[in-house]
This record gives sequence, C-alpha cells and structure tokens, in this order.
Amino acid sequence: MKKLFVSLCLIFLGFSLYAQDELKINPKDENSKSIFQFTPYFSIGYLIVSPSWEDLEFGDYGSGWGSDVKNDNEMTCFNYSFGLQVLSSMLGNSIKIGIDLGWRKLFSYQFILHNYFYNTVAKWDGYENSIFAFGIIDYSLLKELFIQAGIGIHRVNWYDKYEFTASKTKEYSDSKINFAFMLAGDIKIPISKNIEIPVKVRFDFIKRYDMLINLSASTGFSFIL
Repeated sequence: MKKLFVSLCLIFLGFSLYAQDELKINPKDENSKSIFQFTPYFSIGYLIVSPSWEDLEFGDYGSGWGSDVKNDNEMTCFNYSFGLQVLSSMLGNSIKIGIDLGWRKLFSYQFILHNYFYNTVAKWDGYENSIFAFGIIDYSLLKELFIQAGIGIHRVNWYDKYEFTASKTKEYSDSKINFAFMLAGDIKIPISKNIEIPVKVRFDFIKRYDMLINLSASTGFSFIL
C-alpha cells in the first residue's frame, strides 16, 4: 500500500510536468514586482511511518484473558488536509519566505478484544488530527521546479471511545503540541498572469510516538499579487 501511494505521487508529479510543457504558458516574468502569493490547497496523504499498537498502549491488552481471546484491529493511515500558504518575495523572486497554516487528519483506528468464554467484547475507536503552523522557505531550484522547507508545530488532538459489551461507554480526548518540520518539491503551472496551479509532493515529520512521517500530494490555486 505504501509503494502504491508513492508511485501515485510520482505519476501525479510527472503528469503535471507534462501538462506544463504541453500548455506552453510562460510563468510570470522574473522581473515582475509581485510581493505576495496566496495559495489555498487540498492534499491527500499516507502515514508511511505510523504509531504501533504498543505506542497506542494496546500492546498488552487481553494478555491475561487466556486462549479464548481474539484481537481484531485496524488502522487507517490514508489522510487528507486543507491549508493556506502565504509567501513573500521581498527577498527576491528566487527565495520566498512565508507561513503555512492548516488542518490535517492523521490516522484513525479500531481495536477489538473478543472473549468467547465469557461472551464479552471490548472495543476502542479513535483518531488523531492536528492543526499545524509552519514558517517556510521557498526556493526556485529551476524555472519550473521549486523546493520548500519549514519548521513549526502540530497541535495534535486525539479522541478515543471505549465500549464494553455494549453496556459501558467511555470517551477520552486531549491535545498536545508537537515539534515538526517539512520538505516539499513542487511545480507551478501558470494559467494566467497572476494565477498558477501548484502541484506538490510533501513529506511531514512530526515528533510524536518517536516520529510520524506523512507523504502527501497536493494542489490548489496560487494568487500572485
């Protein structure tokens, strides 16, 4: 599944390079006086390094229940995000600085313990999402290719619901701020003098459960002012 998603990201980026070449639209003149660039975007991603069941404190659950216990568990690592980047070219058109703000669903899970001797079921349903903020640097590596790097934080919110034999339900939630950094590469397809379509492949490294690594592909609209 991870290899499939990486392949799709590469195909996504390759198709965008082909589209830019076929459209033959010239980017905004390098000598233009644009100062700000606003880019709302949407991304889909996959958590290529995810937490283990031990990280989520399920590693020893059911160990004392005997041979009549069966574990059913599932973790969903596909995710998505919404965000906004604001870049300034006050340092020049080759190097831009700015901020990246957004919300991301990280992962969800379900962990079930069946005790067939006592005919009981314990079930946990949970998820984690985050609100993130980065300071970023955008560098024009080539005329059509850009790279980005940034450092910031993810305010991770988690939720867990516990049910026991459909008669006992408890809900838990909390949040924590985690340090993070990101690396990305993108191309920008011009569709007019002041509007571009960025196509980006991005890695996010979140210092949580030792380390979470998310790979995503995104697109949106860039408005150049």
